[in-house]
Amino acid sequence: MVHKCCYFIRFGSLSEPCNIRRENLEDSLLLYTFYRDVDDEMLWIREKRPIAAMTDLGTNLQTVQSLQKKHQVISKSSIFNLLQ
Repeated sequence: MVHKCCYFIRFGSLSEPCNIRRENLEDSLLLYTFYRDVDDEMLWIREKRPIAAMTDLGTNLQTVQSLQKKHQVISKSSIFNLLQ
């Protein structure tokens, strides 16, 4: 009977350290999720920057229409990223 009581006391004393550990792990998860999201956004910016910085205006109707479509895709995806 005495041994069981000691086990319950020792087990109960682990509750607070376990809760602290859980909170620390949850905080770490939030931080790493934030870092991953920032990395994703930076990758998106690196992919889209060359297209957005193009100074080519096109020389005929077909190239102008192609450039307009690229511009629309970038505009829509940037708005979509902002809303997330």
